[in-house]
Amino acid sequence: MTSVSQIREPAVAGFFYPSAPAELATTVDTLLAPAHDTPAGVTRVLLAPHAGYPYSGAVAGAGFSRLRASHPRATRAFIIGPSHVEAFAYTSVFGGSAYRTPLGDVPVDADIARTLARESASIRVAEAGHVLPGRGRGEHAIEVELPFLQRTFPAMHIVPIVMGVQSWPACEELGQAIERVADWTTDVIIASSDLSHFYDDRRARELDSVFCETFLTLDAS
Repeated sequence: MTSVSQIREPAVAGFFYPSAPAELATTVDTLLAPAHDTPAGVTRVLLAPHAGYPYSGAVAGAGFSRLRASHPRATRAFIIGPSHVEAFAYTSVFGGSAYRTPLGDVPVDADIARTLARESASIRVAEAGHVLPGRGRGEHAIEVELPFLQRTFPAMHIVPIVMGVQSWPACEELGQAIERVADWTTDVIIASSDLSHFYDDRRARELDSVFCETFLTLDAS
């Protein structure tokens, strides 16, 4: 097992979102638009974007508001993101004590992280995708979700998961592993994804509509 740093320091504060705590809290609170409707049943999965807040913060804020309104007693979040800056051939779960943001530390459920890693050979407790060795900007997909989580669920613990490979077998193994270890009375899943942000508006809407239609079928394959 790879040794893991205890605290994952912020990599994109002041770049993707404000680095000053008061400004960050105000920004996030503004983006957390009130939920206009009460979801039927309990929302346990949120797909949220991870671009800079000026670009995707309003969408992320609406999602976290809905999650809070639907499942106010949630206490643990499995947060899954891709690896943008580091290549590795497995799913990496951070096993340290916390992820840090300008708003403070978000505690990691290290016991569940280790339990999850034991469920599949493709899942490891490691720093890959979390703590970048050497110089570089560092991964942002999980980090940018955390201030929203801190303002909506202040007592939340997290299980940070970065996928170095997003093949069908890797996704299936991770999904099945989470299903075996999760407690759905208290747990939620946050999937951090931007889809695309490099097409023109017309093409992006076409492609995103195809994704949304497919997503609503809940047919993972």
